[in-house]
Amino acid sequence: MIRFRLRTVLVGLSLIVMILPLAGIQILRLYESALIRQTESELRAQGAFVIAVYRQTLRTLTKDQMEPKHQRPGVKESRLASSELDLATTQIHPPLRVVNTSESPDPIAQKIGLMLAPVIAEASTTTFAEIYVSDRHGLIVTADQNALGKSIAASDPVNTVFLGPAVSQLRRASVEQPSSIIGFESRSNLVVLIALPIIDNGEIMGAVVLSRRPPSIFTALYAKRYLLLEAAGVILAVVVLISIFASRTVVNPIQRLAKEADLVARGEQQTFDDNHVYRTLEVDQLAKRLKEMADALQLRSQYIRDFARHVSHEFKTPIAAIKGAAEVLEDHSNDMTAEERDKFMGNVRSDLARLERLTNGLMELATAEMSHASDDSCVLADVTGEYERVSMRGATRTPIAIPIASLTAILTHLIKNAEQHGAHSIKIDSTVVSRHLQIEVTDDGEGIPESNKHLVFDPFFTTYRDQGGTGLGLSIARALARNAHGDLNYCEQTLDNGTTFRLTIPLA
Repeated sequence: MIRFRLRTVLVGLSLIVMILPLAGIQILRLYESALIRQTESELRAQGAFVIAVYRQTLRTLTKDQMEPKHQRPGVKESRLASSELDLATTQIHPPLRVVNTSESPDPIAQKIGLMLAPVIAEASTTTFAEIYVSDRHGLIVTADQNALGKSIAASDPVNTVFLGPAVSQLRRASVEQPSSIIGFESRSNLVVLIALPIIDNGEIMGAVVLSRRPPSIFTALYAKRYLLLEAAGVILAVVVLISIFASRTVVNPIQRLAKEADLVARGEQQTFDDNHVYRTLEVDQLAKRLKEMADALQLRSQYIRDFARHVSHEFKTPIAAIKGAAEVLEDHSNDMTAEERDKFMGNVRSDLARLERLTNGLMELATAEMSHASDDSCVLADVTGEYERVSMRGATRTPIAIPIASLTAILTHLIKNAEQHGAHSIKIDSTVVSRHLQIEVTDDGEGIPESNKHLVFDPFFTTYRDQGGTGLGLSIARALARNAHGDLNYCEQTLDNGTTFRLTIPLA
């Protein structure tokens, strides 16, 4: 199963959320450019029709009898490319300027303009296009009454049409379109302008200038509202899929972990499903850490319960003995001999001494388990010189990361344990292995029975309770070793007698 990092999921979702509106804006811009190009194509078709009618009328009037003026035999028919205008790249010019002039238009062009005026006026009403027809000098011969007889400004870029090439431009509207009640414009405030030269027999006879506002994008979108509803449905489906993906990869796993954590808090056993796989690496790692924590808490809880039971048992026996001795002395003290009273008092003192040893051992164990790791270090040679019947060899001068007091306490418990089991000689061998110092403490005592090997580190386990053993020594030694990021373990022996414990401590 493919698993993602939580950071990757969140970044991906954020990018999608960011891209969706940007993509929508870009699509609207592209659609608006498409509307402009559509308007351009329509104006070009209308202009071609006007030019065809103009040329036909011109030929009918002249019947090739008039000598053309300003011959331009090299001028050829100009054609616009299929789409020249683009909202993102095309320069937007100011509104078309027409100015008053004292010049008179070409008579033939003026006559043709009068003949075409009714047709062009009706076409303008139907198509919402503004159509100017001018002679070869830019004097308007067909237009509304406000522009008729005027001239296209000499400085206007559209005048390049009289040099032969067709012109296609975007211009600002001369009058801004007011906004509607809902805040959207019914038509665009840009104007598409097409200027086409009228060429006949290689001579430029005039020009046709057509301009019209393209449809407002909101008007066009309203016309395609059903298609937009389908697109909105697709976007909604994408958002739902994103939400489902986020829920399955982030929200649901975290809720699942929260429920399992609640079960752990209530003390439930085996709450985490080992076979469940989370889709994000961080959540999967979090689940593993929570499971490890839950297992550790369960082990700790079990340890505390067992520990409390052992403590209760260990304290109950001497307390019961002391209580019994006190009751006997209270009831029969006058009937006892001095020797009998001393015997009972000796038992009380013995039980009190055991309670004291247990209390001291518990305090030492608690200190060992609750203490924090230290930066202190020492060498083995500084400790082993304090014990009799102990020989050492190996890396005794190698610094190790443990306080000398802790190392002394560990070795003291191991040596006392060996002496309790009849050891006469104790050997300490030390070697460096993988950035750790391995210290093996071997004795020649009676050894540990097979049935007791798995119990030697359990608190209060001892076979020498009658001799004053508390069963806490090895537990304290292991706790001190683990507090220093090391460990203490029992090693299997190949000989019939003797015991070996291996202490592992990191190098300083």
